[in-house]
Amino acid sequence: MFFIRAMGCDYHHGTDFFIRREHGYDCYLALFLKSRSILSENGETIHCEPNTFIIFNVGSEHIYGADGEEYIEDWIQFECDSNFMSRLNLPFDRPVHIDERIELDRYFALIRSVFFRCINDDIITDDLMTAMLTEVSVLVNRRSGDMPYYKELLALRRKIHASPELDWSVKMMAEELHISPAYIQELYKKTFGISCMNDVIECRISCAKNLLTGSRLSIREIAEKCGYNSNIHFSRQFRANTGMSPSEWSASRQPPR
Repeated sequence: MFFIRAMGCDYHHGTDFFIRREHGYDCYLALFLKSRSILSENGETIHCEPNTFIIFNVGSEHIYGADGEEYIEDWIQFECDSNFMSRLNLPFDRPVHIDERIELDRYFALIRSVFFRCINDDIITDDLMTAMLTEVSVLVNRRSGDMPYYKELLALRRKIHASPELDWSVKMMAEELHISPAYIQELYKKTFGISCMNDVIECRISCAKNLLTGSRLSIREIAEKCGYNSNIHFSRQFRANTGMSPSEWSASRQPPR
């Protein structure tokens, strides 16, 4: 889904740093501005505080730079399916202030570590980029101040993605937040745009893809590590999400001889 062309973290430049690219890139550019910076939006100069995030659309003009102090940024040039980006409903070419609710610097650091070691970068990068952009989308489109249990839901989702092997159920999630099962299903879908159990399934399948590519574990062992008690159930759910059995998917990822 994602292909990263180039990226960097904690790039430092002087107070005279300024970029103007009339036609931008033929890919997306994500910037995380860590210092006071200036941007141009529809011909208007915008003064941005540290912790500002922006995604420049494909072909959009890039105008940004330092604002009276040392300029510091994280950046990623990436390709992605335009339909997926549309579903996220992110504002292109418009700065978004990010507060403590999203640790973007940690996301960039994790993505960088995968990008430069070049191990399973396609699978892990997909997960990290999807998680990062989804959190920004939630912040922009739903505004946490208007959502009940926002921080608790975010912590729950992180726990699900960190531990897909747990026996997750709607009842278990509801107990985590001390609310009813019906209410958590409503809140989860409204907050993240996906039902809580479908999110668990997507997380487990993503974990399985990673293990099928990067380990020598058996199908049974992978199923167990991804939260499945039955190989048959795991294989059926994997095929429903990928169109292939786990064995077929693993074989398709092997380099040609």
